[in-house]
Amino acid sequence: MLVIFDYDGVFVDSRDQLLAALAKAQRRLGCGRLATAEDLAVIESFTFADVGRRCGVPEALLAAYSDAVLAALRRDKVQPPAYPDIGRVVADLASVHTLAIVTANRRPVVEAVLRREQLLPWFSAILDLDDPGAKSDKINRLRQAYAWSADQTFMVGDAVSDVRQGQLAGVRTVAAAWGMQRRELLVAAGPDFIADQPADLLTFLRPTAEDR
Repeated sequence: MLVIFDYDGVFVDSRDQLLAALAKAQRRLGCGRLATAEDLAVIESFTFADVGRRCGVPEALLAAYSDAVLAALRRDKVQPPAYPDIGRVVADLASVHTLAIVTANRRPVVEAVLRREQLLPWFSAILDLDDPGAKSDKINRLRQAYAWSADQTFMVGDAVSDVRQGQLAGVRTVAAAWGMQRRELLVAAGPDFIADQPADLLTFLRPTAEDR
């Protein structure tokens, strides 16, 4: 099977890093309010523009706000901590599945952390914010590239938007409830499975005999 992961909130706890970058963008533009952890926990469309919109940034400045957030993240050299047990789970899954990442982060940032955690070799592809298309387009591009059917492809993410993009792509979805967003919101989005901790992924994603 093909298992596609989001990155932030699934592999690493980057909430504080993201909030700091959002704060720098808000101060640079001098409009809207500071984003909070609550904003990240409940927002349904997890893009910088939508966070800015929620925080009162004028529509005309949303592109500049997003650019300022990205610039702050690029300057931030701190690598956030990986969630406990995610490495073991990834290694287990990689022994039987094709693994990939689709992220709104930047590939060099993701690769640096995966390399630190000795996980990079397990991933066949990483699509980042510079790759064209919505997350659903990237999911289907990977699915077609590796010749997996929709019902043998899984999207694992910690946000409502990850679940919805997976559903839009027609693949099966797994909500990672250990990440940034509230469990009840993830449940309401209707994923195929809720994982409360990384080890729960093994319950749902272990292959059956016919998948091997």
